[in-house]
Amino acid sequence: ATSLSSTAEAWLPTPAPPARDERPSASRASIQEFVKLATERDDLNQDFWGKYTDIPSMAQASEKEDILMIIENFALIHRKHVYLFQRLKNTVLKTLDVWSAPDFA
Repeated sequence: ATSLSSTAEAWLPTPAPPARDERPSASRASIQEFVKLATERDDLNQDFWGKYTDIPSMAQASEKEDILMIIENFALIHRKHVYLFQRLKNTVLKTLDVWSAPDFA
């Protein structure tokens, strides 16, 4: 005997896949893609974006000023990058003694 709930579940329609966003996702985008998208709508700090060749090189930042600059510039273009921010978070946690409450605000 088949239960009523398993029979009902078999007849439920499969949900449609989410609509594709034409913008590159933050997890796949290169620095050039971030800059291209942001240039179309924002003023960019070209000196900052020209400093790094790729996301992994950005993730290697260890100086407090560099980390703050990365976060500020990503906020200005309204984008995120999970890998990058996980790496920066780990760096901040390792050097927590040099950070203050206003740095985190």
